[in-house]
Amino acid sequence: MIIGVDAVSVVSSGGLTYLKEFVNNLDTDLVGDGHVFLWLDAGGVHDEIVERPFITKVLVKNNTFGRILWKTKRLALEARNKKCNIVFVMDAIYLNFGAFENVVTINQNLLPFEFRELLRYKFSMITLKFIFLRWIFLYTFNRSKGVIFLSEYAKNKVLKVTNNKFRHIVIHHASKQNDFLNKRELSISKYNHSKLYDIVYISSVEPYKHHIRVIEAVSSLREKGFPVSFRIVGNSGNRKSINLLEKAIRRFDPMRDWIVYDNDIDYKNISSVYNEMNLMIFSSTCETFGIPISEAINARIPIICSNRSSMSSIFGDKLFYFDPFSKESIVDVLLNVIKSPNLRQIQTKRNYESMKDYGWDRVSIDTYSFIDSFVGE
Repeated sequence: MIIGVDAVSVVSSGGLTYLKEFVNNLDTDLVGDGHVFLWLDAGGVHDEIVERPFITKVLVKNNTFGRILWKTKRLALEARNKKCNIVFVMDAIYLNFGAFENVVTINQNLLPFEFRELLRYKFSMITLKFIFLRWIFLYTFNRSKGVIFLSEYAKNKVLKVTNNKFRHIVIHHASKQNDFLNKRELSISKYNHSKLYDIVYISSVEPYKHHIRVIEAVSSLREKGFPVSFRIVGNSGNRKSINLLEKAIRRFDPMRDWIVYDNDIDYKNISSVYNEMNLMIFSSTCETFGIPISEAINARIPIICSNRSSMSSIFGDKLFYFDPFSKESIVDVLLNVIKSPNLRQIQTKRNYESMKDYGWDRVSIDTYSFIDSFVGE
């Protein structure tokens, strides 16, 4: 089988993680005598893809005009010239089914299908962009042979508005098996204002991520006398949301004693962030999956999470949930978890044991096998 993988427009952190782990975990036992043509952004992460005899990397210029030409004409021509049996489109945008129709794609962006969350951008170019993307995604899904979803929640959301004539499958993301520390959970009494209990939120800064509500909740804990800090890790986001976040930081922590906004972390060094944190908080209300949660589970970090969007359908009772719109709810769950080292220890051990056997190698096998199942149809 000859597979083409269109990853030219994959630029988000979650998409890049999926791309690198899916491709780097392919092996000869899985691919056999087949071949993978991997089309990549010439200015992107191509150097992080492991060289193997069964993979050919093809670099494509990814400017605006180049992307339009690629999606409307060049991709189909490349697939035919390479004699591809099927093409895996990783950004759910494909516009030339007349020239090449054997396509499988993946849904990695739920925002175009969550109007309530999309309207947090109000009337703006971003809102119009995602409305347009919704139309493009539906065009691609409805004409594809198969679609991969990252959660049951995302699948159900999208299938409500498609023709549902394509085959589909849910394949959860995994987490990279890094050398995380296995820390013992300590009583909050072991922390003080020179050794703060570190609450961390790893995410881009967007209106549906609700960073400011978390700041309000952590500030409330400090007012109650708890020695806690809040670290925000994310090197991208909406400019207006970033400005509002920085304004909130200046208001709640003018001396920068307990809030850190780390917007230049390299994902290659993300293990150090997990090794330093004490608790992960994830307050998003629109996610296809939420890779930081699975990484925190692998790092044996206690996690509290928004009770909205896809997270509860993926992680079930593995997490402690709160209402992301309620400061009081966030405070209550934080207090419940922070005050009980035994509760934290039970959660981290149980979660790690339940997920340690589901790594990216499993994701790669499931994804490749699903794509392969369409060859010859």
